[in-house]
Amino acid sequence: MVAKFLIKEGEKPTSPAARERIGKFSGILGIALNTLLAAGKIAVGALFGMISVLADGMNNLTDCGSNVVSVIGFKMSGKPADKEHPFGHQRAEAISALVIALIVLVVAVELAIQSVEKIISPAESEFSYWLVAVLAASVLVKLFMFFLNRNFAKAIGSEALKATAADSVSDAVATAAVLLSLLISQWTGFSLDGYMGAAVAVFIAFTGGSILKETVSRLLGKAPDAEVVKEIERKVLSFDGVRGLHDLTVHSYGKNKLYATVHVEVDSRMPIMDATRSYSTTRK
Repeated sequence: MVAKFLIKEGEKPTSPAARERIGKFSGILGIALNTLLAAGKIAVGALFGMISVLADGMNNLTDCGSNVVSVIGFKMSGKPADKEHPFGHQRAEAISALVIALIVLVVAVELAIQSVEKIISPAESEFSYWLVAVLAASVLVKLFMFFLNRNFAKAIGSEALKATAADSVSDAVATAAVLLSLLISQWTGFSLDGYMGAAVAVFIAFTGGSILKETVSRLLGKAPDAEVVKEIERKVLSFDGVRGLHDLTVHSYGKNKLYATVHVEVDSRMPIMDATRSYSTTRK
């Protein structure tokens, strides 16, 4: 519904202008929400001595940095091709996803260090319903951001927004785990703050690693989908006089921007000029 509002009439969701508009909207909204969440968690975490809540707030603060990177990435990917970049700038979006993954991994390491320190040297922490309220609200906000960015990612085929959605759902799970440990500690009297912080760190690291693996694979030249290859082969073989093809190579420079080269076998009786054809296809 929001995506339709951001897409102009007659405009394709995958067009550079629509992708940039949706990406920037997602990033700016994320900056605003993550700033509010970070401020609330850092404040109550410091006030009541909860390292897991404080660390969770720092995680939201780094999410703001990720959102800034995402906005810059969409802005750059929307730039038209120029002399220095004849194939356009759409790979900037993949680079922004790579930066997001690295930020997530750094946060996981920092959270793990702080959690281990809390386990080794336990400190008194105070229970408060303010903690419960802030954490519960954070889970709801992060789930909203997950569904919003997941739908945006599907609508425009964005790796960066897919990474942002994955980060949001991992944050929601992490915050829910912190909230659960807080309640269990209150009911049992045994502090789970440091242990839960360590578990959350592992979960966040797994999410960041998954995003990093997928993004690096695409930047290194991941093989195209089998359906794309079959579509190109079908198109080439549909030309008059073409008997076969080989050495098909496909390069991706962003969503719906694929460049392919192929050697074709043509009928020897076919005029040379008629044997040379070009075509374009849009992947849906």
